[in-house]
Amino acid sequence: MKHTRLYTVSLEKDANGKREPKKMTSENYTVNGFDWSPDGKQIVFAHVKSTVANDWTTSDISILDVSSGKISAIAKTSSAESSPIFSPDGKWIAMTISDNPPRWAQHNDIHIYNLADSSLKKLASSNDGQPAIIDWSADGKSIYLPRREERKPGFIRLMLPPIN
Repeated sequence: MKHTRLYTVSLEKDANGKREPKKMTSENYTVNGFDWSPDGKQIVFAHVKSTVANDWTTSDISILDVSSGKISAIAKTSSAESSPIFSPDGKWIAMTISDNPPRWAQHNDIHIYNLADSSLKKLASSNDGQPAIIDWSADGKSIYLPRREERKPGFIRLMLPPIN
C-alpha cells in the first residue's frame, strides 16, 4: 500500500551541489495535513492509517522534531483529529476533533492543544458542526474559520479565552 510522507529539502546544497530530499516519516500511515512551528524546529501533522476513504476515522495528530526525527503522538484518541495549525507563538496547536466514535454524519469541534502541559481545550462549536480552521490571528487571540453561508461569504473570528 502506498502512503504519503513528509520530506524536507535543505535550502543549502550538499557537497555534491545537490539538495537531496530527506524522508521524515516512514511509519505505516498517510500524512494528510501539516504545519511548521514558527521557529521551524517542529512539524505538526495529521495522519490516517491508509488512503482508503473510510479510514478518515483513524486520523490522529503527531509532532515531529525536525533535528532529531523523533515523532510523538499529541492527539491520539478514538475520535478523529485533523487540521493541526501552530499558534503564532508556537505554544498551542489548533485542531478539529470529531465526535466519539467518528461517523460519516460527522460533527467536529475546534480544540487547542497546549504543548507545555499536553492539555486539550474544547472551544465553541461551529453552527454547522463542520469547522475548518483557516489560521490563527497574528496576536494568537483568535482563530479564523470560513463562513459557509451562501449569501454571506467571508470568515468568522473565533475569540479565544485567555490562554497564555
